[in-house]
Amino acid sequence: MLAALVVGCGRADDGARRSGGDRENRQTTTDGCPDTSRPDPARLRRVLARLSGVATTASFPARIEAAGVVLCSGPEPTERTAGNPLVVDSLRSDEEAAARVVHALVHVEAARGPGRDAPVDCAVAATELVAEEARALDAELTVREALGAWRHGVDVAVRAAWAAADPEDRLDVLVEWLEAAPDNAAGVDVDVPAFVARCEQGRRERAERLEPRRPAR
Repeated sequence: MLAALVVGCGRADDGARRSGGDRENRQTTTDGCPDTSRPDPARLRRVLARLSGVATTASFPARIEAAGVVLCSGPEPTERTAGNPLVVDSLRSDEEAAARVVHALVHVEAARGPGRDAPVDCAVAATELVAEEARALDAELTVREALGAWRHGVDVAVRAAWAAADPEDRLDVLVEWLEAAPDNAAGVDVDVPAFVARCEQGRRERAERLEPRRPAR
């Protein structure tokens, strides 16, 4: 079986707002899980307990509970965040699951932030997208370091650069790494050129919808 994190909060995506856009939407059951899965509260309790037991990660459980996280078990090994389920292979440890839950949590909190849906310049929105992913990766790496969860899903080079940096410089290290990764080549969910193109297209379409129609002669 697989475990899915359902975070219950979507991003606006008209291409001209503060968002990279959701991945494919899925049907969900009344408990928030995908229709092929079921809630897994026992694993969520274990994740919260592991996070609570370490000083550097002890602040996350309260934030996870405030976000209304539902942990589900299902058959699909696809990671999804910010309104879609994050699926974590249940053969992975609870420590690995905790790292991915915390990564998703950062995106959930950002999606609920003030002004999230306000139209913005596409270049500004792209900068915010990279900064958000850097915060999510920083949170995930913090959990992985604290819990020793290094088996899956982390680029060795960025892990080493992040660990070697002073704590106050780690976000900058991640931003530089994300900006240097061409077209999502590093395996992270930030494709800046595609985002900017989608954003500009959305702005054009929105402007066309708002343009007053000329009366027929």
